[in-house]
This record gives sequence, C-alpha cells and structure tokens, in this order.
Amino acid sequence: LILSTSSIMYFNIDVNKNWKFRSEYSLYGVSTCGIYNYYFSELVLGMDYNEEYYLKSKESSSDLSLYNKPNQDYGVLAGMNLFVIQAEALSSFVIDLEYDNKLITPYLSSLLLEDDVFFFPNVNTVVGMGNTSDAEFAFNTGYYPLGDLTIVWEAKDRLFEIESLPKMFKDYICYAYNPTIEGFYAHKYVFENLYKFNLFKGFETHNKLYPYEKYTNMYLQKKWVSDEAILNLALADSKKILDENKNFYVFAQTITPHYPFVDLDYYKEFDCYDFKNLDKKFNNYLNQIHYIDKVLYDFLSIGKEELENTVFLIYGDHGNTLPKEGFEEVLGRKLTDLEYRKLLLEIPVIIYDPSGKLTSYLSANEIDVDYGRVLSQIDLFQTVGSLFSLERENHLGINIFSNNKSFVVEPKGLDIITDDFFYSMKNAQYEIYSDISYLEMINEVSKISEFKLASDIYLTKKINN
Repeated sequence: LILSTSSIMYFNIDVNKNWKFRSEYSLYGVSTCGIYNYYFSELVLGMDYNEEYYLKSKESSSDLSLYNKPNQDYGVLAGMNLFVIQAEALSSFVIDLEYDNKLITPYLSSLLLEDDVFFFPNVNTVVGMGNTSDAEFAFNTGYYPLGDLTIVWEAKDRLFEIESLPKMFKDYICYAYNPTIEGFYAHKYVFENLYKFNLFKGFETHNKLYPYEKYTNMYLQKKWVSDEAILNLALADSKKILDENKNFYVFAQTITPHYPFVDLDYYKEFDCYDFKNLDKKFNNYLNQIHYIDKVLYDFLSIGKEELENTVFLIYGDHGNTLPKEGFEEVLGRKLTDLEYRKLLLEIPVIIYDPSGKLTSYLSANEIDVDYGRVLSQIDLFQTVGSLFSLERENHLGINIFSNNKSFVVEPKGLDIITDDFFYSMKNAQYEIYSDISYLEMINEVSKISEFKLASDIYLTKKINN
C-alpha cells in the first residue's frame, strides 16, 4: 500500500511537469505506477485525469483553426451519392499480397486495374483507445481522436456539438449500418445524435426483418450479421432512396476479419488456405481477408449497376495486433521495429467512381496525383468535402486528389509519420526516408506536436462544455 500510494503520488506530481498530450497521462501513468495502481487511483481514489486535463486546457489559448489548410474544393462529384464502407481490420499489406503462391486478394487486385478506381495504399489509421469507433469519428468529423478516451461514451453521457458529414450533406438522406448489436459502443445513439445520421441500423433491425432462427445463413454468429447481409440491407435502402428521387450518404461497416481471428464455421464452405509456416491467428486473418475480398468485390459489381450516380469509398478502420514474425514470414524480409509499427497503421483506401467523372476531371485539369504519399483518415473527411463541395469549418486535412503534403499522428503511442520520416515521441526512435537533416526532422516534429496538442485541447473543451 505504501509503495502503491508513493508511486501514484510521484506520478501526479511528475505528470503535470512533463506531459502535454491526453494519451500521455495514461501511457506515462501505467509505465510509472503499474497498470493496476494507475486504474486503482482512478476508480478507488477518484483521481480524474480527464477532468485535470480539462482544467488545464481552460487556461490555454490554443486555436485549432490556425491549423486549417487552404480550401481545396473541386466539386466534381457534387450532387452524386456516396456509399462508404468502413472495413474491419483491413490493412494495406494484404492488398496484392502473394504468399506461398497464393494471391490473398485476387478480386480487389483485379478491381484496381480499372480506370475509374483509385487506390491509396499509404493512408494511416489515427485510432486511439476506441479503435473502430475512433475510425468512425475521424472519418465523419475530420478530427483526431484523443487517444486515451473512447469519445462515443462521452457523447452519450454529455452530448456535445461537432461538425460532421451528415450535417454537411444537408439535403441528403444519411443512413448508417453496423453488423453488431445497436447498443454496442453506443452506436445507435451516437450515429443518430452526435453525427446526425437520419437512421442507424444494426443487429436488432436486421433480426426483425430476417430472424436468426429462419435466416442463419445471414449471420456470422448469433449476434453478428454477415458482411453480405449488412451490405445488402444498405443496398436495398439506398435503392429506395433513389426511387424517391433523393440523394443518399450511406456509411456501412463490415465485421470480417475480427480479432482474435478465430475459426468460424461460416468460412468452412469458402476456399480456405492452410499456411503451414504461420500461426493459427495469422493464417485465419489471411483467410478472412481472402473472404472479405470477394464480398467487397461482389458488392461493388452489383452496386455500380443498381445505384445510379453513386461513388464508392472503402477504407480500413485500423490494423491488427498480429506478431512481427508473421509479417516477416509473409513479406519475406526482416523488419525493424518502426517498420513493423508502420505496417500496423497502414490502411488501404479505394475510391470507385463508375461514372468516370473523377477520372475525366483529373485528366482535364492535368492533376497528377501521388497515390503513394503518407495520408491519414483525417484527409478522407476533407476529400469528401472537397469532391462534393460541402460547406465546412474544419479544414485540418487535405484533399487526397491534390498533391499537398500530409502527416499522421498516431494518438495512442504518439508516433509521427510523414513522407520524410517516422518519429516515435514515446522513446525518440526514428527513421529518416529522405535527405532532410535530424534538426529539420525535430523542427517538423515540434510543429506537428503543437498541432496535436491544440487538437487535444479543442476536443477536451468540446466534450466538457
């Protein structure tokens, strides 16, 4: 008890001297006090580090609007419909991955060869503690999650106002879909009350239409709707909206693959691989990716025919926690610690415009996009705003169809990634990819750190006010 109390007291004194970011409280607290002592101090002793951060933030004059980028509106897709798929645990490294003479994503790989498909492999997830819910937040609001807090729970306890895509698509019908129960991560409440979607549909809604007992083939498990079924539900609703001569913004989520990547009977009829050199979880992950590869391709094949005037956007919500050795095996090379960490953050973004408008616009305006540069989920919000010419206050990201530079801050571990370097603020490890000097890198780290600090303060005030 004496040692526990001493370590907690030391942390409380030291943290206020040295740490600025929200997520550093928990990172430093756990490493200093130990995980049990840290949470003991919150739960039993009533120490509220969120409240402490808010009180400190009130004194700050940080202005997040100073970090807004120049307006980059193209408006080429204005008046079209948008169908977004947030794909569970879809990582960039699996796209076009060939291992043991097997192509893991044969369908998406073939799709990427089409002229009206745009593939960005180096987008990075910015999720914090909330994982999937943080990805939803980043895409729909354009703000960085805090890292130490699952924002949706705060929204349910004390709803706060924030800009969002459904609010910006003013004359559109906006629906959201998730294959789990509607109360999970407060999904129904948050999508309808914070983001302002017109309607959210999850397991319960689907189960009323298609009871599990009669339609077991539509479910992965008793409480998980299959990926095909949830996408088909969204597709049917989208068609109804079009029949009423209205526009839609649909945000649908898949659930495969999902940690801990266990065996599921649902996949037994699918062409599964048995990779002898991989552990069970990594093998299952690749098989589930192989499965969702066909699901997404089949959906797009139907969607482009049945949803007139619609653009499709697919992105991964976050990476996975698979071991470094598995990555080295499938990639056929040794990885540094930072390379491994970066692979865990990289998610693919696929934008498909069957109308050809985007292709024609880029060609006519001689816009030569660098598809391989570093981007983040924050930039996707800005890109939708730019392509659909939506009125907005938040310009923190860039339009990915411009050639402006972006950067990424990983909110939990506070890694900073640019086209020039990878820098870990947690332990000062770094890798430089270009000819910039160490001093130039540190100056850039300082600027990006100040932005993340201003972002943390802004959201903390929003949540608490």
